[in-house]
Amino acid sequence: MLRVLRNLRRKVFRGSRLTRYLFYAVGEIVLVVIGILIALQINNWNQRRQKDILFNNSLEQLYNSIKLDTESLAFAMEFTSGQITLIDSLLKNPKAFPEDITPNILFYLDEEFDIEIHSLETASLITTLDYDPADEGQREIAKELTSYSSFHSSGRNKSERKLSAFLEQENVPNPKPSFGFSSFNNFNYSDSSFYSKANKEKVAELLRTDEMRSILLTLRAQKEIFVIVDYFTFYEDGISILNRLKAYNPDLKLLYKEVGILGTALPNGWEKSVPMKLIDPEKSLWELDVSLKQGEVKFRTRDSWRTNWGGKTFPSGTTIYFGDNIPVEEGDYRVRLNLLENTYEFIKRQPLLN
Repeated sequence: MLRVLRNLRRKVFRGSRLTRYLFYAVGEIVLVVIGILIALQINNWNQRRQKDILFNNSLEQLYNSIKLDTESLAFAMEFTSGQITLIDSLLKNPKAFPEDITPNILFYLDEEFDIEIHSLETASLITTLDYDPADEGQREIAKELTSYSSFHSSGRNKSERKLSAFLEQENVPNPKPSFGFSSFNNFNYSDSSFYSKANKEKVAELLRTDEMRSILLTLRAQKEIFVIVDYFTFYEDGISILNRLKAYNPDLKLLYKEVGILGTALPNGWEKSVPMKLIDPEKSLWELDVSLKQGEVKFRTRDSWRTNWGGKTFPSGTTIYFGDNIPVEEGDYRVRLNLLENTYEFIKRQPLLN
């Protein structure tokens, strides 16, 4: 474009000196203005490109955080469903469990999985999301994310822990351990000396009373509401948002950089994870060839228990955030972990060479 204007100016430049001078001056001004406009356009394009990059980076962080929200909620549903099963057993038969562990079970039934704690990061990321109001796509995404955040921050009424209060009132000591968020079957109640014979007899007597039955029935109803109304509704909303973000930007992926496996089936036990190799970043697919003893394993990131996954079945199954230890059989395996689809698989191999 500038070359065309200069050629046109040279043709006219052959006229009078004044005309030539004026045309030259005007031509230079026009060239400068055009240059400035082009520079501004390029600058605006670069700024917009940088903003788009920042917006998509923020979306990727949100994608990861909401993915973890959904995994937390999936575990909350399983955790609470397990408690409902235990309550049903006690309502049907007060002697359903050995008296050595029955007091622990009763206190465990008052435990809750705090979903608000696990959604704080998401809420924070949403409040700092910088989007272009003039971009319809970005505006709609921001609107849906704000709705998601408001939905989760609405919260719910916490349990009053009436069961624990009733037991303590009856002088049954509360061990107040950090049970963690695992199934009842994974708890270790080997320290039977915590409860005296009188404590155990007292609990057995209480379980036969109408008051205890009433408390258990109320607690069961509360937990059923948690599963059906709160957890499941929040979970479905999270899955919907994940699909929406992925539809907007198919390149979004999970950002785990370090994933490992550990447990009693490995030489280092529970002390240190054995690193796995990232095979497919798009699917967050990790693999490792390893020899295992009979025992248990889990997966985690950054050698930290803050984010870990277990499961229930072998040789394959669904990963469960903060779930049970996975029982494994002795042998040589290719371990495959898909964190996008929440699956794991132990594929039998020929013995590894030493």
